[in-house]
Order: sequence, then C-alpha cells, then structure tokens
Amino acid sequence: VVIASQNGFIKISRYEIFEPSEALAQKGILSLEEKFLAGEGQNITPARFSAFPEENNLISAQVRDTLMRSAKVLNIEGYCRIDAFVRIFDANHVEVIFIEVNSLPGLTPATCIFHQAALNGYKPFDFLDQIIQYGIAKVQNA
Repeated sequence: VVIASQNGFIKISRYEIFEPSEALAQKGILSLEEKFLAGEGQNITPARFSAFPEENNLISAQVRDTLMRSAKVLNIEGYCRIDAFVRIFDANHVEVIFIEVNSLPGLTPATCIFHQAALNGYKPFDFLDQIIQYGIAKVQNA
C-alpha cells in the first residue's frame, strides 16, 4: 500500500510504503471470495519471502523500494494498493512483476490493508482519517 502525504500545496512530500503482504490461494488462483470475504482467504503480513529474518528483511526492503520508485513514476496521490508477484533469485536479486495498481483498494475486514497499516503504527480509524484529510486538503487547495 502506498500513502502519499502532502504539504500545504498538495505537492507530494513523501510516500509511505507499507510492508508487503502474502495472499494465499487455496486452488492455485486467488478467488474473489478469498480476496474480499472475511473468513474465506488468508493474508499473511508481513510476507514470508524467506525463512531467515535478516534475508526476509532485505528482500522486503527491495520490494518496497521498487514500489516507492513506481509510485513516484506513476504520480500516485492519496493511497493505492499495488498487486504484484515477487520473483526471488537470491536475497540480493529480486524482481517485482506488477499485476495492477488499485487506486481504490477494498477496505473490507478480509483485506490486508489494515494489517499493513497497523505495522506502520496506524489504528484503522487513524488510517482512514489520513486518507480523508488528504482528500479534504486536496479539494481545499484546488
């Protein structure tokens, strides 16, 4: 998840990239039910890129860096979820394969976004408030 915060002029001043999550598919392909219905799917946050914590952190940092650079290129505003596959050649060589950028990702209890936000210190209402405040500021400065 990418959150863009603003200064007084709604110029993007920083991007906050959340820890990647891992979505497990029961039958090889993730179904809509697994993705959005509570109790149907399984999301693991943070993603398990490696069984070794130090290696996992290194891989995760590379993934987040790729997402950060992509958010800047795409000029993401507000928040989004970037769905991707991660191909790991070794701890220092990671490839992020983009599936899609969701400009309005689902905010249901079944999605991983609130778990990701919690790792960054947000309570659910604080996370939603940040999104709303960004939108209000953008409209007021338009």
